[in-house]
Amino acid sequence: MLTSVRSYHGEPVKLLVGAEPVIFYVHEEVLTRSSIFLRTALKDKWEEGQSRQIKVPAEDPVVFHDYVHWLYHAKIHCPSVDAETCYSPMLLLYILADNLLDTACQDRVVDALLLHMRDKAPDPGDPGASPTRWFPIGFDVDLVYENTPKGSFLRRLMLDTHLYQGTSNWIRNPELASLNVESLADLSAGLLDKVYRVHAGAVLDKPEQFDAQSPCVYHKHGADKRCGADKQVAEKGKDAPDQDQDM
Repeated sequence: MLTSVRSYHGEPVKLLVGAEPVIFYVHEEVLTRSSIFLRTALKDKWEEGQSRQIKVPAEDPVVFHDYVHWLYHAKIHCPSVDAETCYSPMLLLYILADNLLDTACQDRVVDALLLHMRDKAPDPGDPGASPTRWFPIGFDVDLVYENTPKGSFLRRLMLDTHLYQGTSNWIRNPELASLNVESLADLSAGLLDKVYRVHAGAVLDKPEQFDAQSPCVYHKHGADKRCGADKQVAEKGKDAPDQDQDM
């Protein structure tokens, strides 16, 4: 679907992505729409702005391809049809968007992650079993903690997933458990807080609360700003791209 005619006008910007560069061409208006890093890099006072060429050697071309897909289509693409392995590409996209200072992309990835968590999907190892819910655990949690700073909203989402939806098997089974020291420390503290609240007579949080809360809890737009998802829905028909997740 053509979302904005003017987005395809003008000379594209050349991007060299990865240690062994893969070349991407992206229209400047699309490229600079939400990334502070890329918008700043293309200012005339910088070499990148004068040459219209940006080098991004630290990023993975496969992940950057997913980012370009989001820039043009406003859809979070998951290349895997396997519910269990769909999280890693989305988490990597969130991390790339963090590096590019693109909070809009990060918030939409969070929406896609939550949508995926709340849905039921077949077990790829047991096609005859009833559909079940799948969550990011183990490797995915390690991936998040190794690539995000303390206080990250994505870390909070991983922690809440374990506190609200997790089972003891997520920790006891070495194939499922996170091995990251920081994640284990956060999980231990969170579990102790729950035990303390129970002893204090508080009602224990229920798994349903995780599903009921707003995705904005994990967004980066801040409590004083309108959610970008709501804004884009309101602006449909005014060159606003469709926000459906491509999963």
